[in-house]
Amino acid sequence: MRSPPVLVSCKCTLLTNTGRSIVQMKNVNDRIHALARRIDTDTSLHARDTSRLLLLGDSFFLRQVQRKATPLGISADITSRIDRPYQAAVVDMETAQGNIKLPACADIDCCNRPGLSAVAEAVLILLEDQNLIAGKEITIIGRGHATQGLADILLRRDATVTVGHSKSPNPLKLTDRQDVVIYATPVLEQDVWHNTKGMVIDLGGVISDLLQFECAYVSKIGDLTTSVLLNRFVHWK
Repeated sequence: MRSPPVLVSCKCTLLTNTGRSIVQMKNVNDRIHALARRIDTDTSLHARDTSRLLLLGDSFFLRQVQRKATPLGISADITSRIDRPYQAAVVDMETAQGNIKLPACADIDCCNRPGLSAVAEAVLILLEDQNLIAGKEITIIGRGHATQGLADILLRRDATVTVGHSKSPNPLKLTDRQDVVIYATPVLEQDVWHNTKGMVIDLGGVISDLLQFECAYVSKIGDLTTSVLLNRFVHWK
């Protein structure tokens, strides 16, 4: 006779968790856009001192950069080859033709040189804003360009950082009960824990059951990433 109350209780808990997840997602997405607008304000103040930004490749992300650049007063051209004159360039690794190697003096996204990628900087800005760095346990799944330079900076800012990748024997174990988990891989072949405490950042869009997380879930950070890139450009020397 006790089964019905138990079932009702479980349903109520699921609905409560789902509702909380949706609210958290909306709140953090609103915050991402607010952070982007703050950066854009600074960018627009310095855009008049810039030359031309090349966007090498053909992707949704590059078109997103171009759309944001125009109203900010930045000349940004999508092209398949290095076409002078230009001040700096961004290479979309997946769609650019040939093996394009940018000189370090033009490589604002650290495609061919060490440094923090624009996506990684956007993640860093978000984590700082949410007080999710110092004293926190953070796992990064993936070691590609999207998280380039991120682990080192997080360590220097007093986070405990674990990095997993495709050759890790048990990536699932690395994400158990972490404060932050960053998925930066296009494919995830194992299930995920849903017990992350603070935030899940899904850069690769690999999580399907996102509403099971009780923490904030982020998948769309492109607005902040494009703002970071364009701000780098106007301050580029």
